Amino acid sequence: MWDDFFTHPDAQIYGADIVKKGGIDENRIIQADQGNYNDLLKLQQKGPWNVVVDDGSHLPEHQLLTFRRLFPSITPGGLYIIEGTETSYWKEGARLEGAVGHPYYNISGEVDVVNTFQRATNLIINREFRCDNLAKLEPIFSDDIDATITSVTFIRNAIIIRKLPEDFIVHPSYRHHDMACDPEGVAEREAVEAADAAAAAAAEAEAQELDAKAEAEALKRAAADIKGGKHHRHR
Repeated sequence: MWDDFFTHPDAQIYGADIVKKGGIDENRIIQADQGNYNDLLKLQQKGPWNVVVDDGSHLPEHQLLTFRRLFPSITPGGLYIIEGTETSYWKEGARLEGAVGHPYYNISGEVDVVNTFQRATNLIINREFRCDNLAKLEPIFSDDIDATITSVTFIRNAIIIRKLPEDFIVHPSYRHHDMACDPEGVAEREAVEAADAAAAAAAEAEAQELDAKAEAEALKRAAADIKGGKHHRHR
């Protein structure tokens, strides 16, 4: 199929699969496990790549790990496509079918690829329009990867990420910076502090609820002991 789509005489197309494939040109099929760092390194070293399509396990952890390993090997202006992003919406504990002869994967709920790239549109692509204090935040992927993402496109069940072309100009400062936000970052700090306070209040409320439940259980057991004649008075 890909040979029919990429018809340029210099096009080189490779596939990767966790299961060794037979009856196919084995020189073009690389056996690799998305959850194995060395296998991903092997794919990275096979590059550079103009286009990478991740239609592998669809496990969010694998999708994010593979992106971090292979996006640096994408050529400037190239595309990285993640298919099967539906699994980021699945409930924790859902079972994802593995390859033939391999066990199921369990959705942990700890990695959300869709949410991660939504954050990228705000904190990476539009970073020059944001307050200075955002530059001090931890990178989403890595410093190098964050600096070379130029667009993120969401389509049904897939995400398309484009790498920064060589001739793309990134402006270090935004001419309307003072209009875009508080230069001192006060508003954003207050938002962070409010979120922290809300989280602390929720934790305190949960602790109080647990204490109340424990006290109620203790009273219930004491009442049961009295009713059962286990409580004796001594003269």
